[in-house]
Amino acid sequence: MRSRQIKEKRLPIIGFDLNGVLADADSKLFALIKQEFGLNITNITKYGEAGHRLAEYINNNARAHAWIRNTVNDPEFILSLEPIPNAVEVWNSLKDVERRVVSGHENKRETILATERWLENHKFTNKADFTKYKDAWCHQVQAKWLVEDSPLHAIECSEAGTTVLLLDKIYNKSCEGNDIIRISSLLDIPALIKESM
Repeated sequence: MRSRQIKEKRLPIIGFDLNGVLADADSKLFALIKQEFGLNITNITKYGEAGHRLAEYINNNARAHAWIRNTVNDPEFILSLEPIPNAVEVWNSLKDVERRVVSGHENKRETILATERWLENHKFTNKADFTKYKDAWCHQVQAKWLVEDSPLHAIECSEAGTTVLLLDKIYNKSCEGNDIIRISSLLDIPALIKESM
């Protein structure tokens, strides 16, 4: 009698963005902009607006955007971030899915190590995937869901066939799409996942 190979059932994958979804990067970044440049940033209504407002304020687009990029990828900045409220609890409650972190951080050794240390320190996981192209990542790993705050990534990933759970922010209010579900809090995720399993 031939032995049958039993295939392990693969858990569906949910991806979590880091900054703005698991980690509260905005408040820290805005405080550093005020400290470094004297600019008080409030009422951000567009994704990436902090960079544009800083560029106008210091009259130097290249310097402003380079400073922000370098700051958010700096290990000290990453390790100083606090988790978004309820992020750890929601992460731990999702037992029937494979949880992955997908970050737009630069793929530099020191940035990767700091990000993985932050994730481990806050009891998420000790690994993350790093990519600027989250739609390609969703396609490659066959992610069923992506939790995101960026309107650009939300649209691209939903068009690639992934259901995007868009964490409601003032700067993504106009973002809509067939496979984009707006959530007001990370606490909305477990019930949505359960409904679609």
